[in-house]
Amino acid sequence: MVGQGIRWVVIALTMGFCLAAITDMVLEARGMRSVSARIEAWSRTYPFYAGAMVLVFGALLGHFFLHPY
Repeated sequence: MVGQGIRWVVIALTMGFCLAAITDMVLEARGMRSVSARIEAWSRTYPFYAGAMVLVFGALLGHFFLHPY
């Protein structure tokens, strides 16, 4: 059975993805750059920070989903 803590983490992540998708649709409707284009430009400007964020998020996800009870 999934614990209450992980349930809220999954809900928060899902809501974050939904917010990003809605923001992307609004930006597209206004003719502005999309969220992914902005993230890509940032990650090309700061590749070490982008790599560090990938490692941190990967460690968090691994901890949440693979941590034994």
